[in-house]
Amino acid sequence: MKDYVITSKTLAILPYGKKSSLVYDADNSYIIARKPNAIINSNCIYHGSTYGGRLLGTKKLTGYSYKAPIIVDEINPIIFFPTSSPRLSSCCWLNLFNISTNYYDEILDKSYIRFTNNRVICLSVSKNILDNQILRAYKLAFKINKNDKNRLNY
Repeated sequence: MKDYVITSKTLAILPYGKKSSLVYDADNSYIIARKPNAIINSNCIYHGSTYGGRLLGTKKLTGYSYKAPIIVDEINPIIFFPTSSPRLSSCCWLNLFNISTNYYDEILDKSYIRFTNNRVICLSVSKNILDNQILRAYKLAFKINKNDKNRLNY
């Protein structure tokens, strides 16, 4: 598969080899012949913006410009966040609203993410970084929700 449309069922987008991604959704997993950042960018464009535009929006709302969460689709809403700098080939993208719990194994130095469908993935990211990224993504969701409620008052 060469392209993938992110939906509310998409759980995670992980690097797979040098030029591909492993995409998990609620029902299946796919190998996509594009890097995770390319999938994120093409989906931002699919939903009417660019990755740069989404980053600018996140920065304006939250002040975050480094490892910033982004809203891929504001209508559904779908918010993804990176596990590291998106410039790194090891960067994974996780869908905030599909995460149920996460826990950290100190011996293995790995984080485990359980999604709402009970699928579990293991990532080489510290508990503190993962927790911080989740909080940053929730802050973005809160700001967007607050803005939407303010618009309704006009």
